[in-house]
Amino acid sequence: MEDATEIIEAALASKDGLPAIAEILSNSPSFEIPRISEAIIKYFSQPGQLLHFDNSSASRSSVPTAPTRITGSLKSDFIRLGSPRFLNRLIERCCSPRRNVTDIIAGYCILEIFARGQKLEFITYKKALEAFGFDRFTFNLVGIGQVQLAFVDPNQPQRPVVKF
Repeated sequence: MEDATEIIEAALASKDGLPAIAEILSNSPSFEIPRISEAIIKYFSQPGQLLHFDNSSASRSSVPTAPTRITGSLKSDFIRLGSPRFLNRLIERCCSPRRNVTDIIAGYCILEIFARGQKLEFITYKKALEAFGFDRFTFNLVGIGQVQLAFVDPNQPQRPVVKF
């Protein structure tokens, strides 16, 4: 049985491939998650795909501290159509190594999981917590919404779903 890996990779490489990717992901096909995760990171690493990124701290302290939030946006949010399993694996991949683009991709995935009223898988949450430093780390996605890592903590009780 063939999977959709090569088709998704080809669509990501095409300038007109986004509608095809959106359709494919919405159908939850089987594909090689590591290969597609790398292809998505490569796609969003191209010039013009990461529209905005800011990790400056709102603190007025003169002591440098690790960022507690990031703000950004991608040109397209098609990754939000992925299955929960795919979103969790993509988050894990985006946690190491961290770059501006992978931080924003992770934020889109985390926001989508939260919007669906779901939690991260335990291993995914552990990796994200290690990568981002603490559970109140905030992803502010311009024009979409914001979410804290704690909102998708699988160890916490389910919270009411907030529709964006």
